[in-house]
Amino acid sequence: MDFAESWCSLLELFVSSAGLKLRMQLVDTVLFKSGRALGHFYTNRDGAVCRFSAHEITRSSIYQRLASLHNLDPSLNPYGYIAVAHYSTGVSRLLKRAELQAVMSVLSGPYEFGEAPPHLAAQHEGLFCLQSYLVPGRDLRYIAAYDLSEGPLCTVLGRRHSARYTHALDDPAPSLPLEALSDPDEPGFNEFVVAAGPGAPAGMGGALALTAVHASYNLWLNREGAPTDSMSARLALEVEALRERLQRQTDIAVRAEVALQQLAVSSAREAGELRNQVEELRIEVGRLGEAKRNLGSEYERLRTERLGLQAGRSELGGELYDYKQLTAQLQAQAVCLALSLPAGGGAGGTGAVPLASPTGSVGATVTFTKDAAGGSGAGGGGSAATTSAPALGARKPNYDHIVAHDLFLLSWTREALTARMLECHGGAVKLLAEQETTLAEIFNFYAQLGQVVWLDNCLTMNERQFVKLACETGVLEASVEETREAFRKVSDKTEFGSEEAANHPLPFIYFEQFPEAVLRLAALRYEWRPPENLEDAEEELYFAAPPFMPPNPSRADDAADTPPRPPETTLLQIIKTYLRDDLLPRARRHKTAGSARARIKSAKRTAPQGLWVSGKSTTAGV
Repeated sequence: MDFAESWCSLLELFVSSAGLKLRMQLVDTVLFKSGRALGHFYTNRDGAVCRFSAHEITRSSIYQRLASLHNLDPSLNPYGYIAVAHYSTGVSRLLKRAELQAVMSVLSGPYEFGEAPPHLAAQHEGLFCLQSYLVPGRDLRYIAAYDLSEGPLCTVLGRRHSARYTHALDDPAPSLPLEALSDPDEPGFNEFVVAAGPGAPAGMGGALALTAVHASYNLWLNREGAPTDSMSARLALEVEALRERLQRQTDIAVRAEVALQQLAVSSAREAGELRNQVEELRIEVGRLGEAKRNLGSEYERLRTERLGLQAGRSELGGELYDYKQLTAQLQAQAVCLALSLPAGGGAGGTGAVPLASPTGSVGATVTFTKDAAGGSGAGGGGSAATTSAPALGARKPNYDHIVAHDLFLLSWTREALTARMLECHGGAVKLLAEQETTLAEIFNFYAQLGQVVWLDNCLTMNERQFVKLACETGVLEASVEETREAFRKVSDKTEFGSEEAANHPLPFIYFEQFPEAVLRLAALRYEWRPPENLEDAEEELYFAAPPFMPPNPSRADDAADTPPRPPETTLLQIIKTYLRDDLLPRARRHKTAGSARARIKSAKRTAPQGLWVSGKSTTAGV
């Protein structure tokens, strides 16, 4: 028979089924076996021992009952103890409100079901009794030892309450010296406590209350040559001293365990802080390295730009000289032609001769006007010619400045791209450069769908036109938001050449940014998700739509020779496929949209005759 059944057998004798009532002060006592309540005994307002019925006992009712008996007087109960837990190991613990709630989570009533958290169940294994906490008067408890072998004999011992019932993390100062507590003449084997002060439950203030029922010492008392009553008292005293010593040693062990846990938590926290510091330093070093590389790239760009400006200056000087020579020749030819014309020739006495533009395009016209004397002169009082404005166009992309590193590695701001990634990035840009004229035709068509906006003398593409292009070249309609985000990411890099462009209310891009936008459309078309970091890139952890799925990480042994599919080479293949199978054959252009007659009318109405500002670039749309 275990402790719970032993206590329950005795307390059941206090409750008579024949209507007899035992009047005795008993603290609320709830007995448990394997976490399930066996009985709940208490003293009612009339002072009689009673027992709750089984269906009234639940974990909630137990907690509410013990909480209602809580002594709230801080002078008597400064630590806020609410209950006492008894364990089969002989250790007893004082519980506070939060601790009682934790204990109740592993217990249940006779008709309740549910599994307790494993860590709490292991912590409270062996719990067989819960009692309401009664503040002891003068920190005393009384042990009554009974001996019936030689007639009724009762010996009462007084012991310090705080030496037997403790909270491992609290250390209340004793109110009386230990020597005074071991006096056998102290008034009143069962245990009683005198309830202290006005904070005691109703009917218990200053009265003895039964708190524990211990096993008797029949092992010694039934032997031949049984000890005297003083020997019985000494044996009871010795057992209680052993219990108190066990309680102290258990408290020391609990404090040591808590200290170790706190040390472990502190060490883990310090280790986490050190790891964070190391990570921050690593990120900072990566940023510094990236800044160094950016400075080097910027220096190289400025150096190249300077050399280009010097070369352009020399070239412009030569072109200026050629232009002056050509102008002189044209003026001479115009004078000779005017002298050779008959008087009154031409409409209204004027003649017009189309001239070739210095850039090679036909669009400049020189107009001549005859004077009253029959001579000829240039309109405007000696000005020989007036030239029409050149056709509006676009700036050529600077392919060295196209940066889409985030498509190859999400952590590119902290980790430098590998040499193979940079090589694949350059290969992707080269693919776009080879299709420059076709891309210009595509840009020119979609940039003139709906509202046409020219800024800084250049045609622009807005967000709706870009989404239209994406949907017509295979990008899923479900990815519209991602398409807009990609457009805005490219638009944020726009360099404004005027206040009008800077104040434009909607995002836009020029053709010089269009190649990078095509790269991002290719990634969206095949649902490309780049690796998070270099470690994922080495392990080939990325995502793409078929047929560009990443390799299976759990390869079989017979597939060990399967060639790897690094993310950068896979992305390059995606871009090639998008250009070959999606963008070039499916995107509309003025040359390919509609019937032959519609294409001719569309080209005359909207397509500019010269797309580039620079006369050295290939003319598109012609």
